[in-house]
Amino acid sequence: MKNLYTIDEMVTEVEKEISMREHVYWKRVREGKMTPAAAQNGIDIMRAILNLLKEKQQEKQLKLL
Repeated sequence: MKNLYTIDEMVTEVEKEISMREHVYWKRVREGKMTPAAAQNGIDIMRAILNLLKEKQQEKQLKLL
């Protein structure tokens, strides 16, 4: 199955999601609605996804050379 979105588009959206989570999750921690560990874990997972996408992006660019 072919992806409907480019890697660049996915990277942009994951970056937005990380930014949103950093803001919202820490607010939830301050409000006592989320533990710091859960907040950090959720952010770290999105960063791991971003890293995988960026690796794929680099591989794709190298193939074009």
